[in-house]
Amino acid sequence: MTTMTTHDKINATIATLEAAGLTHGSAHLLAYIVEDAPNWSGSPMLDLTASDKGNLTDLKKNGYLTTQYDSDTRVTYAFFTDAGTALIKTTAMADYLA
Repeated sequence: MTTMTTHDKINATIATLEAAGLTHGSAHLLAYIVEDAPNWSGSPMLDLTASDKGNLTDLKKNGYLTTQYDSDTRVTYAFFTDAGTALIKTTAMADYLA
């Protein structure tokens, strides 16, 4: 039995998300947000580049994520919607959203 590395799971997830209709950039961003989710009790902190912000907007418009800005800490957090969770559950990273 072969165990997938985190890198393999991310690449497989990106391919699955692209097959589901996401752009490469949006699929890549979503996979990395999912990968970071366990470190933040399921709601990862976002530190985005300008191009990531466009992909985040795409993910939000498609109903996969919402965000919340904490004005005290000046940090934005991502929250997976039911649609986002359902989509991730079809990927190699399903176990990241326990």
